[in-house]
Amino acid sequence: LSSKGLTSVPAEVFDFTDIERLVLTNNKLNSIPEEIGQLQKLRTLKLDNNLLTQLAQAITTLPKLLYIDVSHNRLETLPEGISRLQLHELHINNNEFKEIPEEVCSLRQLNTFSVGVNPLKCLPDKISQLTGL
Repeated sequence: LSSKGLTSVPAEVFDFTDIERLVLTNNKLNSIPEEIGQLQKLRTLKLDNNLLTQLAQAITTLPKLLYIDVSHNRLETLPEGISRLQLHELHINNNEFKEIPEEVCSLRQLNTFSVGVNPLKCLPDKISQLTGL
């Protein structure tokens, strides 16, 4: 569903509860509905190059999610509870982050963390706990 000019996620997407990869790159999405929590087998979520200002809280309930790319959006923060995920890759570059949420420092399995081109003022002290980077 990339490059389709979508302004919202088609409701039918959430009927496919067995999907492991959801790619909504290069659209005009400004939000992701909470129904994303129905996709319990989702491993990869690509939402880069949209107009997102926030992410659905339900993303933090996806037990198999390993990869999130929300680069090139308008995000300032991540949903509370992001540390519950077992993420290996997190791409938040080219957004509006002024600080990295400290919860990110609890993502011990993280081996790729792209954060460039954000108006960051500082890094959390605990960033050194991300030893897999």
